Amino acid sequence: MAAYEQENAKEWQMSSVGRVVKEAEDSGDEELDEHINTGTHPSFAAKPPILAASEISIFTGPSVRLPVTVSSRPATNNVAAAVSRIAPDNGASVRNIRPLQQARGLPAWLPYERDNAATTAWKARKPHNGVFRMPEDYFELARKHYGNDVEGLKKSPFAPLVEIGVRTGTHILQPKSSRELTLLIWGTSLQIKRAQDALHNWIARARKKTLIKAIDRGMPSVHPITEKQKNRLKRDVDNAASRQKYRQKPEEGRTFPVTGMYLWSTEGARPQDVFGSGCEAFDWIRSFYGCYITFDQQLCTFKVLCDGKIHPSYEKMVESAKEAISQIGVTISEYAARSSGPLHRYLVAPLNHRNYRKEVEILCLQKPGTENPEALTNFPSLTGNRATQDEIDVLNEWHIHLSRENKLEMQRTTLSCIKRLQYYRGQLRMRVLLGVFALNNYYWMPPKAPTIPIRDFVENMRKTGTKGTLYKNLTAVHGYDDLFDRTRQAINVFEPSDVMTHSLHHVMPTYDAMFEFVDKDSGHVRLEVAMKKVHPSSNAFETIQKRWTRMDRLNAVRRSDGSMEVNHPLEIYIIRLLRGVTWKLQISADNNVDASRVTPDMADFAAAVHCTMTTPIDVSIEQGQRMFAYPASDLLRHFEQKTSWKYRLKLHNTYIFELARYDTFDTRLGNANASDVKPTNTSWAASMYDGNWDSLLGQNGRLEVGEAVKWTPDLETFFPKIFAAGASEQGGFDNFLQTVQAVVDFLNESENA
Repeated sequence: MAAYEQENAKEWQMSSVGRVVKEAEDSGDEELDEHINTGTHPSFAAKPPILAASEISIFTGPSVRLPVTVSSRPATNNVAAAVSRIAPDNGASVRNIRPLQQARGLPAWLPYERDNAATTAWKARKPHNGVFRMPEDYFELARKHYGNDVEGLKKSPFAPLVEIGVRTGTHILQPKSSRELTLLIWGTSLQIKRAQDALHNWIARARKKTLIKAIDRGMPSVHPITEKQKNRLKRDVDNAASRQKYRQKPEEGRTFPVTGMYLWSTEGARPQDVFGSGCEAFDWIRSFYGCYITFDQQLCTFKVLCDGKIHPSYEKMVESAKEAISQIGVTISEYAARSSGPLHRYLVAPLNHRNYRKEVEILCLQKPGTENPEALTNFPSLTGNRATQDEIDVLNEWHIHLSRENKLEMQRTTLSCIKRLQYYRGQLRMRVLLGVFALNNYYWMPPKAPTIPIRDFVENMRKTGTKGTLYKNLTAVHGYDDLFDRTRQAINVFEPSDVMTHSLHHVMPTYDAMFEFVDKDSGHVRLEVAMKKVHPSSNAFETIQKRWTRMDRLNAVRRSDGSMEVNHPLEIYIIRLLRGVTWKLQISADNNVDASRVTPDMADFAAAVHCTMTTPIDVSIEQGQRMFAYPASDLLRHFEQKTSWKYRLKLHNTYIFELARYDTFDTRLGNANASDVKPTNTSWAASMYDGNWDSLLGQNGRLEVGEAVKWTPDLETFFPKIFAAGASEQGGFDNFLQTVQAVVDFLNESENA
């Protein structure tokens, strides 16, 4: 029976892809690498990996088999091959991925909440150690906890219990129904005592919580829940509670009408290292589809077990098993995408004939935005004699070729990253950042030569190991008055992004506060609060965004000022060998913070943050006045305020140009008078983006485990062709490059004059 099940698990994974894998292997390693790099292999298509019925083995008993397509190719233990087997037409272009058996240290980090020891004991069906009786008005108290977020209350009505369990190291079992008020608790005696005290405190806090209509702080009033909403909520709670049992290990010796299987590699990373000791990454899939998911060590397979409690009909059970197995495959695709390293490219921008020089030198100068004269960095710069007319003709032809190569490399690299992003869960953001480029690591031959030929420099920038930085502080190039005033006067380049604003001088800024916290239970997290004025003539502000993101050690790097910065799946630098501003295309990835990781103190802090203004806008900009007030917190480690103005480009009005001022303040002065607090550091930066990018990548922030986005992973999705006067006729990516160049030329007008 074991051999029979394992063979069938192989069959559905290999069906319909054996031919593709064979063709790829026969074509040679170099050709296969090129296919993977460019995302042009036949196994990389545009649709998410939803498996067909013939690709999944479903077992209804030892003597019954559903028909599957059988392939004679043996399974391999390579992650890249595994991605193709899981989703042969899913568009997952994964570059430079290491085979599982060569993985170093921890596997790729997947964003899901790990089980503690108490939850592990509950899943193993060990007896509980404590109890707690909830009050009968729990849902009214939870209503105060969620405010007007009825959908949030319906989706996770017991989030406060989960948060207390995480904070105290216990597992608090959600009630089996809306009528059950006794909570069962797992954990040590000390942990249970802490959990019971925390539950008492939460109830006391909820009863004392006053719901105030605070319009000046942008906080809406809380409306009473209707009877219809309350009844629907109870039904949803009962349904969600009945599904919680599937997170546990099924009873020994129990039989199931329908069983599906997914084969895991027998070598390399262990599933428990990737998906958790109890495969808790699949908890959402278990609860949603009403099935058990276990891992059979002997068969090296995941088993999806359907008991018919949620879906009594045979057809529904089979469909649930298929969907669950398909989402396991998508999760593997996410792991494979995250296992591949970030894509970095360094491309030298072509020059016009007026600037032709034959040599490049490295200037060791002071870092932009720092007052320390010993803080130096390396700036590449043209040097040497001007080219002769004969040399200019040759260089013109070479630069046309270089421009075409740069565009193709940008397209290939961007497409490769976009194909992975359909599996990323978290907050993604694509931006064009403008600034000054400097080199950190670079190849120079001969090592002590003062200069090298420009063609050698271009090739050196493509070598592995090259690293650079784009300093976003534009005050190193332009003064504040020059930058801000020229932007407001550039009526031929920009127009207000808000159709209700009629002049560039009347564009109202948006204020963003970025707080970073360090907590032993929640880890390193960031709170972002964005506010804007309700009306230009009003001093009242409204909150337009508030979100928590997670700065995990495997997903972030520490900056020199002590704050954390996320790693970026994509960075394409354009190196300008002249003075002035250049740019890079960047995609950043943040992980959402689960509600169970936001402690009551952190939630109260977020609710208390508000925006106030005591001086005119122009004065506050010039002086760097702090616009946010917040309570004191021992967990707060960093506070940065961003004041940004958004303008729409006239050339292509889907693109937004954002000019922003960043001020860092002392975190200990949150309640001090704003006029008495001065920033410890100030910088100006600029960026641009297509407004559709945020809409598309916003889908990734709402994905659950095993889900893929619905947008098509190709360049046309993010860079559609623009039909407008002056737009390039070649395609959307050419329109994008044309628009970026127009902004760079605007910022470098004084340098080019």
